[in-house]
Amino acid sequence: MSAAIPTRGRRCRWSDLSADVRSTVETRLAASIVGARDQTGGFSPGLAAILELHDGSRVFVKGASPQQNPDTPRIYRREAQLAPHLPRHPSLPRFLWAIDQGHDGWVLLAFEAIEGREPDLPWQDHDIERVLAAMEDLSSACTPATVPARSASSVFPGVVGGWGLIEPSAPASLDDWSRQYLEQLISLERQSSRAVSGETLLHLDIRADNILLTEDSVVFVDWPDAAVGEAWVDLLVWAPSLRVQGGPDPETLLRRYPPARKAAPKDVTAVVCAIAGYFTQRSLLPPPPGLPTLRAFQAVQAEVTRAWLAQRTGWD
Repeated sequence: MSAAIPTRGRRCRWSDLSADVRSTVETRLAASIVGARDQTGGFSPGLAAILELHDGSRVFVKGASPQQNPDTPRIYRREAQLAPHLPRHPSLPRFLWAIDQGHDGWVLLAFEAIEGREPDLPWQDHDIERVLAAMEDLSSACTPATVPARSASSVFPGVVGGWGLIEPSAPASLDDWSRQYLEQLISLERQSSRAVSGETLLHLDIRADNILLTEDSVVFVDWPDAAVGEAWVDLLVWAPSLRVQGGPDPETLLRRYPPARKAAPKDVTAVVCAIAGYFTQRSLLPPPPGLPTLRAFQAVQAEVTRAWLAQRTGWD
């Protein structure tokens, strides 16, 4: 699979913010800002910048207003509610504060700045091993979860799912395999709600642009989609983008992750079905404001996940 898949939105820069918004951040920091380094990774159209302060310290600030995308402030508000409750762990970012300027204004979150890099693409096996080890360690440390996050059962398949949204009139752009098995896919997807029930804190959006590799740790950033469920679910969520960006096929990845080896095969298949439904249905929609490459990335992940599902079900 090609690693040259566009995984960038149209981010605004620190210099694009109004003087009032920049002043609000500076006031909250109680320090003068002497420099800003914009971060370009990820799909969000919002701000992501490392701010350098007059005392030599640095802080990472992310944020958005409805002007960039009408849904992004809501996503950041959800993260602002969860982030203060994340436990202290080397793989978790340390939350500092949030600013919410209301319905028509900016939502801004600050975290400690992390000296790290996104994984090199195409994925290299040594980086994959590091991420797998960090995922296992973090899932162990976060079981049972102490974060007041929603249950994964409430997310699957209502949020992570989509076959039922295609019914009853499938669009002409739907692939032939999905059209042929749509009724069975809808039924199988419904089983994912029970399959994901568990006690582990899940990220639910692990992919290369949400991972930072430091010299001695792997940090998973951007937690607005966090939920509580089975520890192996995060691996299934990561597998499609990993494959698209040069990593191993999903079944090989599954065998490399100890928590996944404990999962009932029928439960894994149901969750793969829901993930395939999510990517397939979303890829048929128009691009969201400020995220011009998102649907193309979802489409290639949909292809990978449908092929994985066909392999597991024998529906060919």
